[in-house]
This record gives sequence, structure tokens and C-alpha cells, in this order.
Amino acid sequence: MWKVLLVDDSYPVLEFLSQVVPWESLGMQVAGQHLNGLTALEHCKLDMPHLLITDIGMPEMNGLDLIKAVKEINPRMKVIILSCHDEFPYAQQAVKLSVNDYVLKETMEPETMIQLLENMRLQLEQENKERSGHEQLKSMMDRHRSSLKTNFMRATLANPLSDPKRWLAEAQGFGVDLDKYSYLPVLCYANQFSKLKQRFQEVDLLTYAIENGVNELIDAKVRGVNFQCAGNEMILMIPLQAYLESKAFDLFVPHLRAMQEEFESYLRISLSFMISKPALSPQEIKRNVKELMESKDLRFYATSRSIYKWSAFQSSNDDIYKYYSNALDEFKQLIAEGETDRVQGELDRWENWIRSNHFKAEEVRGWVIKLLSDIDLKYRSQQHFHNVYSTELFHNTLLEFESLEELFVYMQHYFMEKIDYVAKTQRESQRKEVIEAKRYVMTHLSKKISMDEVARMLHLNGSHFSRIFKMETGETFIEFVTRVKMEQAQEYLLQSEKTVEQIAEMVGYENTSYFIKLFKSLFGMSPLDYRRLK
Repeated sequence: MWKVLLVDDSYPVLEFLSQVVPWESLGMQVAGQHLNGLTALEHCKLDMPHLLITDIGMPEMNGLDLIKAVKEINPRMKVIILSCHDEFPYAQQAVKLSVNDYVLKETMEPETMIQLLENMRLQLEQENKERSGHEQLKSMMDRHRSSLKTNFMRATLANPLSDPKRWLAEAQGFGVDLDKYSYLPVLCYANQFSKLKQRFQEVDLLTYAIENGVNELIDAKVRGVNFQCAGNEMILMIPLQAYLESKAFDLFVPHLRAMQEEFESYLRISLSFMISKPALSPQEIKRNVKELMESKDLRFYATSRSIYKWSAFQSSNDDIYKYYSNALDEFKQLIAEGETDRVQGELDRWENWIRSNHFKAEEVRGWVIKLLSDIDLKYRSQQHFHNVYSTELFHNTLLEFESLEELFVYMQHYFMEKIDYVAKTQRESQRKEVIEAKRYVMTHLSKKISMDEVARMLHLNGSHFSRIFKMETGETFIEFVTRVKMEQAQEYLLQSEKTVEQIAEMVGYENTSYFIKLFKSLFGMSPLDYRRLK
């Protein structure tokens, strides 16, 4: 429906127009009626109509001043003047204001107005169609230009700069003029890209929204040029005057911060920026952009909404897997004890430790994949987890996380889910005494555990406790204790270089020979053979 605003200080005229004209059949609706130009202008500021029908002589603001004010806001506004004045000066002013028609009230007939409004509707529809076609054409041209820019940047990074003059000419065609400026390359990327893909559903739509938004803001904020490189990576080329090169970072951080705020406000997308060094030549641009694009480890440790300088990543020489057994034991105990209030604190401690050591992103992902897979396997063997978090699933999911921050948010959800599921399963399937007994065993694997000791703790007779445990679990209490201790020993054999004697002591066996005998009876091989085989 095309919206029409009626303005006249004569109420009968307003009533005539609103009742005589078949607005709905014309595809129009009366959006408002006003007795003076001032209230009509306020209406237009809040809800701009497509067609304004107005008198000239009105109190507070006349029709000509109203048309002028509205045209400044929306030059495409269609206007029909209804007037008692047939003098030439009024008609002349109407022409200057690009009024579409001028109707004298004394000659105004219903048929005349309906035909006039029908013509206005046809004009509006034709202009809308043309505007839509222009917008589609512009969109196609913009996308084609974006594709050319992407190919140019990819070729710059992948191929030798054998013809610098040709490169300079092509770059100038995209708005990068090294004859006038040096350029500050900035890597722009969206945080939590995997979540954004789920929200937008189509990756092309997401990347178009990000690129289009960055293009508009970079023009407004820093007069730069944007090159789309990958789904979640753009290179901004920001022009610099020579005297500003030393102050480039401090100078542009406020502008980039403003871009972040506008993106979050309108698109709910969080951006981060990694800023390189100023470049004066094609060779320097290639080197600096390549450094930005290859800085996956540096990006991995950056938090959301960061603006930071590029620097060479110094990775740790330490082996992250040396600390694997400690992490596995702590998180398994956390699940066994069901202490949800400790999860975030433990994760923060391990995240801070990883940050302080600067392990490579690939090493950290592999370490987490193994950690979660081993925990999942442990509890599935005890029939606590129904859903299978396979190594492949962990691998594919975690590879999408581009930052340590995202990785640990995922781990937080994972552990909270596991604690909740284990507790729920235990409540639904077993008696409270059995749940407490299992929890005690899982949190005291390094100690010698007897059935009588646990029965006393639960205020139960030993024989009665033995019967209900076997009835609920399908195995005796001693069989359960032995099995979980041996499974823990298996993990120590695989995840550490400790001796068999040390491992026997770690799972509560003072007699190493007895430990070896139990291990062999359960798994069909000695601890050393198991370590060699695996």
C-alpha cells in the first residue's frame, strides 16, 4: 500500500478526500490527516508517506514551506497541491519545488481526483520497479568488483611480484594509490564465526553482510579499501600520510573501535582487528598481508573484540602432553564429584596456564580433543553417556574454533552437560547408597578401598550393602573397584612415562605383583605389554 498524507486547514476538504476517494482499490491508504503544515512535517519525520496532498494557505506553516522541508528529507516524494490560488507566482513556486500536480479546489471533482491518483500510483510503481532494477544492477556490479578484488589479493599473496608496475596499476584501479600514500594493512575478522554461520544459515549471506557493512564503515571512518580474502577474513588497506606512519596504531584504534560498536549495534556481529606495519611498496604490502593471514596462532590467543598489533608468535618449547594426565584426572574427578560451581574456576586455571605457555593452536586443539574423547570413553564404558562424542566429531567441531576463548567456552558447556547427565542418570537408575559408593570410589582411586569401609560410611550392614550393589549394578563392589582402578591404570600407562610400580601405588596397590596379576586377569596381558601394544 502506498501511504498518503492529507493536509488542509479546511476540515470539509479532508473529509471529502477521505470519503470520496476509493483509496484501497487504488492501492493506497490514508496515513494521516492534518490541519496545518507544522504537525504534518512532524508526521513525515516519524513516518514518511509516498504521496503528500496539501493546501497552500495554512496556519503555523504554509503548504509551500511544508513541501520544501519534506523534499529536503525525501526528494522523491510525490506532491499534489490543492489550492484556492490560481495566480502565476504560486504555480511558479510549485514548479520550482517539483510538485507533480496543481489542482484548484473550485474545479476539484471526484472523477478528476481518482484519475490523478491513479496516475500517481502508476508513476510510483514504475519508479519503484526502476529503483529495484538499479539496486539489483548495482549489487551485481558490487559483487563482481568484490570478486575481482578478492582474486587480486589472492594472486598477490600466491604469486611472485614479477611486474610491479602492472600491480600498481591494478591496485590503483581498486583505490590503492602508492604514489600518494603508504598503506596500513589491517586484518578484520568476525569472532565466533561458527556460531554466526548457524545464525545466518547461509555462509554467502553472512560474508556478504560482513563485507557490505565493512565497506560502508571503512569509507565513512578511515577512507580505506576492503579486500575480501576468505569467508571470515578481510584485509583493510588504510591510506597514510608519511608524517602519520609512526602514530598509525594509536590514530586508527578509535575509528576501528567505532566500527566494532556499529557492527554489534546493527548486525550483532563482533569484529576483531590485527594491525600490521605501514607499507610503502608492493613488496612490503605482500609481506605484511601474508604475515597477517598466516598468524593463526596469534589470533588463537586474542580475545573477542580485540584490536592488536601483529607480532611474530613465539611458541613454547614445552610439551603440552606432559601435563595431560593431571588435567584428565582433575576433570574426571570434577565430573565424579558433580561440583558444577568449580567447573569455571578449573577451566580458567587451565586456560591461563595455556596462555602463559603459548602452545601452538594445533597442539592445544589436539590436546583438548584427546581430553574430551578420553573422558567420554570413560563414562560411556560405565553407561553414563548415551550420545557418542567421537574423536572425529570433536575434531570437526573444535577445528572451527579460531580462538582459545571459544574453545574453553565449548569445554565449559561440555563439562556442565556431563555433570548434569551423570547426576540425572544416577538419580533415575540407582539407589542413593550405590550412587554415593560409586562417587566415593571415583574420587579415592589412589587409596585402598574396602567394602566394609564404604558400608560403614553409608551406615549399612556389609552384607546388605553387597547385595544391593550387585543387584543395582550387575557386578560386586570389589569387581567394580578393581575394574575402575585398572581402567585408571590403563590411562596412566598410555598418558605418562611412570613405571609400573609408580602406577600401582597411584591406584592404591602397595603390592606391585598383586597389581600386575589383577591387571593381567582383567585385560589378558601385563601392564608393560599393554603399554608396548598401544
